[in-house]
Formats: sequence, structure tokens, C-alpha cells
Amino acid sequence: MRSELIICFGLAVISTIYAQSGESGLVIDVIQAPPPDCARKVQKHDMVVLHYEGFFENGTKFDSSRERVGAVPFQFQLGLGAVIKGWEEGLLGMCVNEKRKLTIPSNLAYGEKGSGEVIPPNANLMFEIELLQVHDGPKPPNVFRMIDIDNDKFLTRDE
Repeated sequence: MRSELIICFGLAVISTIYAQSGESGLVIDVIQAPPPDCARKVQKHDMVVLHYEGFFENGTKFDSSRERVGAVPFQFQLGLGAVIKGWEEGLLGMCVNEKRKLTIPSNLAYGEKGSGEVIPPNANLMFEIELLQVHDGPKPPNVFRMIDIDNDKFLTRDE
């Protein structure tokens, strides 16, 4: 499902908002469109720096990188399982200065276990994310290649 709303005044585009959802149930709403000259989009294994706010379905805020002491942006490498699956999917293709709202079903968030005392089991979550920076991240090592000492593409008991 994809819908677009473009509000124009003369020839200038004031705002572009669109939503997309995939088979996983993740819904991505772009609330601030990427710059038209965006040449660098987030890819798997990139280092990303962002601010976020997390909300329950009822609108209650449960977390915010902006409201922590020092308001330090959150930084991590995408594609290594450092964040919930909804973020792994929802940040791909994002550009610096773009803002997205991710509506994440429980199975792509913390699932049946929840998270600590903050996120209850089976909670659907919403995050507003502003991408500040994206950089090439280090490529993860190929552990199989490291273990396959004789480079025959098979592992023996000795390897």
C-alpha cells in the first residue's frame, strides 16, 4: 500500500508525505521528505546517527534520545542485530535530514517477551526518527572463511 499527498503552491513543493507498508506489517510514514539531492541512502552495514522518540499505540512516550542527559544522538551499525527488526527494515533507504515515523508490529519489536519493565509483551510501537548522519560501517568478518583453513568451502571436524 502506498499513498502520496503532495501540497503545492505554484511550482514549489511544500511538503511530501507518503506511507508504505510491507508484508511484515511495518508501516513507514515519511514525515519530512529527503532532500532532492540525496545521493547517499542508508544500506545494510552502515553506521547511522539519529535522534528518535518511541511511543506506545496510545501515544504515550516511553523513550527519547533527545530527552536524555546531554541529548546525545543514538549511533549504531545497521544489519548486525543491534536494534529491533522494525528499525533494521525501516531505516533502509533513508537520507540525512529525512524524518520517518515507523509503526512497528510486536513481532518486529520485542515480541512476546517485551523489554524490561518498560515495553510490555506483544506491544506494537511507533518511533519518530530523524537521520543525522550515515557513514560506511566496517564489513562484518566472514567467520566461515576464517574457520575454513584449507579454503575448500567445507568444514571438517578439525576445522
